Amino acid sequence: PDQRLCSVGLGVIAAGNLLLAITAGHITGLVAGVVVAGLGLGIAAVAATSLGTRVSDALTGSATGLLNTAAQLGTALGVAALVTIASIASPPTGTAIAWSAGAATAALASLSMLTASTTPYPRLPV
Repeated sequence: PDQRLCSVGLGVIAAGNLLLAITAGHITGLVAGVVVAGLGLGIAAVAATSLGTRVSDALTGSATGLLNTAAQLGTALGVAALVTIASIASPPTGTAIAWSAGAATAALASLSMLTASTTPYPRLPV
């Protein structure tokens, strides 16, 4: 269930980013796209946290730390990549290309969550 929920959240993020790409430069599209992407982020983040912390009690702290570090690093690198993409072309076009790249990335992540193995790994003794 969490894996599917994470996939749905990523799909909603992709839809929000696509809306931002299509309506680049218009305030109503900006507000709508951010609201849709934010809704997807809320869904995906909670599900991903649940998936990422399914470990033995002895490893919960390490899993949480690793998950938070990966989230921070991924956010920083993702923003840097999208800003670089957006700066390649003039503002409306570059921004639309960057939002499209974000939508494609989120859609690919959503599909990979759907096709990923759901078989749990055996717990190691601690």
